[in-house]
Amino acid sequence: MFRNKDISVSHFRCRKHVIAALGALAASTIAISAHAQVAAPTAWADSTNVHITVAYSGTPTWTRIYIDNDRKVATGYATYGVGADYLIENGRLYKYAGTSGSWAWTAVKTVAVTPSTGTTALTVARADLGSPSAINFVTQTDAPLNVSAVVAANLTTTTTAPAPAP
Repeated sequence: MFRNKDISVSHFRCRKHVIAALGALAASTIAISAHAQVAAPTAWADSTNVHITVAYSGTPTWTRIYIDNDRKVATGYATYGVGADYLIENGRLYKYAGTSGSWAWTAVKTVAVTPSTGTTALTVARADLGSPSAINFVTQTDAPLNVSAVVAANLTTTTTAPAPAP
């Protein structure tokens, strides 16, 4: 895949390689644009916990939240614009245990999850995420695959729960 690279025809030995490269680029662009964007997830923190709400349509069989606690894409599991150090999937918190992008996670604990029609709210202790002052995260659900935009959450200011929408 071609990410963040300036590529010119001079990088290729012949026209056949240019055509193959453009085909690969088109395929990766199509794959990225095929992911539907879900409504923006929300996050807020109090002195001990981080609270995240994920909105979706349908009834997904799984919901994932990739959490980048050091906000560095180069560390952790690289996916959808974050370097996930933690994963929450269906109420279980996992810590990344892989290298070089391998899918390897170690179970940490169960987290509080409250599913309802169209949303799932969860609570995870800040200490279980390494007590970061800020995180980036992205959410993902299946059926069909839905991925949120990257959310940057500042956890240094403790807040109360946001008021419900009217």
